Amino acid sequence: MNKCQKNGNKLTVCSALAKAFEFGAPTKRSKGLFLPMRAIMKTGEPGTDIVQLHSGEFVGPGVVVNYCPFCGKDIVTI
Repeated sequence: MNKCQKNGNKLTVCSALAKAFEFGAPTKRSKGLFLPMRAIMKTGEPGTDIVQLHSGEFVGPGVVVNYCPFCGKDIVTI
């Protein structure tokens, strides 16, 4: 199994985490793991990658995941 890798503010996820992602942008009622598309509004460049978990009492705002639950690597890019 490959492992997650950080490249500056970008993230290359392991195959298990990639399979676990929900498609699309999270909404107020979305549940699951998301890698939302982020952009810097002033420049239009891609923003920092973060993995968000939406579950339980954190369905709306979600929480940022600090490590991959599958390969155990640190995935904080901020």
